[in-house]
Amino acid sequence: MDLTPELAEAATERRGPAAGAAARTGELMTFDVFETVLVRAVSPPEAVFEVVGRRAAAEGLVSCSPQAFTKARVWAETRALRWHRGGSNLAHIHAELAGSLLLDPASRARLAELEMAVEAELLQPVPGAVPLVEAARRRGGRVVWISDMYLPAAFIEEQLVRHGFWQPGDVLYVSHTHGMTKRSGSLFKIVADTEGVPVRSIRHHGNDRRSDVRGAALVGATGVLIPVANPNRYERALERHRDSTDGLTAAMAGAARLARLHVQPGDAHEQALVDVAAGVMSPLLVSFVTWILRRAQALRLRKVYFVARDGQVLLRIAERVAPRLGIDVELHYLYASRLVWNRVVSSPSRNPQVWHSLIGLSSDGVSNRDILERCGLAPDVVERLVSESGVGPAVWASTQDRDVLNRTLEQIDTDGTLAAAAERNKQVVLQYLDEQGVMDGTPHAFVDVGWRGTQHDVLLELQQERGTELARGLFFGLDDSVSPWGEHREAYFFDSRDADTPLADPLVPVGGPAYLPSSLGPQGQFLGIAQFALVEIFCSGDHGTLTDYEVTSDGVRPVLTEGRAEAVEAWGLPLVWRTVDAYVDHLAVDADNPYLHVDVHTALTSVMGLFWEWPTDQEARSWATFPWEVGQGRLQRIVDLAGPFRLRGLAAEVVRAAPSVRRSKHAVRVARRTEWVAASMSLSPFPARALLRPRATVRHLLGRVVHRVRAVLDRLPQVRRALGGGS
Repeated sequence: MDLTPELAEAATERRGPAAGAAARTGELMTFDVFETVLVRAVSPPEAVFEVVGRRAAAEGLVSCSPQAFTKARVWAETRALRWHRGGSNLAHIHAELAGSLLLDPASRARLAELEMAVEAELLQPVPGAVPLVEAARRRGGRVVWISDMYLPAAFIEEQLVRHGFWQPGDVLYVSHTHGMTKRSGSLFKIVADTEGVPVRSIRHHGNDRRSDVRGAALVGATGVLIPVANPNRYERALERHRDSTDGLTAAMAGAARLARLHVQPGDAHEQALVDVAAGVMSPLLVSFVTWILRRAQALRLRKVYFVARDGQVLLRIAERVAPRLGIDVELHYLYASRLVWNRVVSSPSRNPQVWHSLIGLSSDGVSNRDILERCGLAPDVVERLVSESGVGPAVWASTQDRDVLNRTLEQIDTDGTLAAAAERNKQVVLQYLDEQGVMDGTPHAFVDVGWRGTQHDVLLELQQERGTELARGLFFGLDDSVSPWGEHREAYFFDSRDADTPLADPLVPVGGPAYLPSSLGPQGQFLGIAQFALVEIFCSGDHGTLTDYEVTSDGVRPVLTEGRAEAVEAWGLPLVWRTVDAYVDHLAVDADNPYLHVDVHTALTSVMGLFWEWPTDQEARSWATFPWEVGQGRLQRIVDLAGPFRLRGLAAEVVRAAPSVRRSKHAVRVARRTEWVAASMSLSPFPARALLRPRATVRHLLGRVVHRVRAVLDRLPQVRRALGGGS
């Protein structure tokens, strides 16, 4: 197994030409245990107590909630540490706990056994740690284990053996056995005295800066920090919500950590992809898919259709999650797109909400002729309409003057040309839907991210014409647009529709019918794209968009745009998907507390906001190059999600855009056409960042200063020794 970058650096540091030569350095190689070579499937460590409390209640040992038990267990450990200091062990802690929870001796003993059983169940080896330990053996000849821990030494040794770390000749020193700790440095002195080596010869590896590095330095030993298994900022954000989620977000944090540890990135770009995929994308999408499967089960649906392309990764997750939840439902993938489906039933008078999704939403920068072709008209019909319009090619190539286009659209809507084209296109769509079993009358769901649900509108209209079972729409989110099929859909994360009063459709101008608004502008209806773009990025597929269906002897075949697969593979989408797979595989959930019945919206919002509003510099560099698609059909092109702001002309552009939007960051996005303002800020030169977000810039600089100061503090004891100042 390849080492993670941090472990690889530590494992290869100062390695001699041969094992014998390395051993002659006289170093005693020591290792911390927990969070360094063994890690729990939940995070933080206290989350173990919630699992213990839940199982203890099921056995009748305690009569409180898991959260109350956890607080009692933590407080019992605090009291035990106060009375026994470094000598506090599991027996001392459970003696304190027995007094708090009124446990008899038998229950107290069983509770201690249960805690060790849960610990053993949740402990997993840190990927790459075994090669690191073996490299240390080659360098120093043997390994000594040192742990500040209350668990019995025999139990810890058993876990090291079980996970392949312990070898004959190894020794374990546990704080409570000697009444000394690493944090104070005293345990390192005990190790040196017992092993008969100078304390300066100890080279200790651990995850905790205070105990494993500074504690070692206090007595003259060398500490090597290995922080790879420490929770990152997304995992810590999830941890903070464990009390309000019955411990679910602790399981999410643990799964995110294990996922990023198992999917070992090769460079900083891949590390940023993995960190976000594990800590933000996976919790969000797995929670959404879990909701989908729950709703399908509750509604007694037999099939779930995940719609291209947003549904590709969702289907991938569902295929892993459904068996674990015991939900028996057929899972299918359906090729669809607004371009192909919406032209089947839409016209400005019959289906205005579908019409404007097809024609209005993506018309900015699109020529009159291309918009006419988008209606699904045959090429010869388009040529006839253009020639009969009486205007030159320049007008049809215009992206601003819509008068001739509106007159033509009004004409073909009135004379039935649009209806005839829709009917012709409808037949091949119906054939495809028949082949996929969508029209066979089986209760089923239609899954899409959102936001207006016009593809669901099209499907329901076709199903109504057939008189067959109507698809239940399951969406991530729904905006406040109106639809005649509103009662047939629901959303997981947000539903901004007014249940009582239909809201005016912002894409249908007030004051009479219009075939295309004369001036859509770059803002307006796209004001909320920032909250949608993140989910669309996470749900991006690895194939092109559907541009048509082709009828072959083997059935209807989807016709897709080319170039998408190569672009997303080069960016790193396969790595991102492997991270999601690893997250699902490592999500630790008790059989008596499946991850179905708690609300995690607040926790998910916190990690989404952390990434979207405050990406690290590397996350901004990596995710800003995501292959973002703009346009429809053959006009679709791939661009970077975000690019840097340039100081020259930026202020003037913001001022020009400001009257049309309320928030300055939206003005910036409109002015510079970036989908991700925070990333563009991070990528921009310092003067531009300081101009647009002065407070954020100052905070960023202060954070870098703090990081440098901490690095200096870590090295200070070694510098003092080098200068002859002692330890």
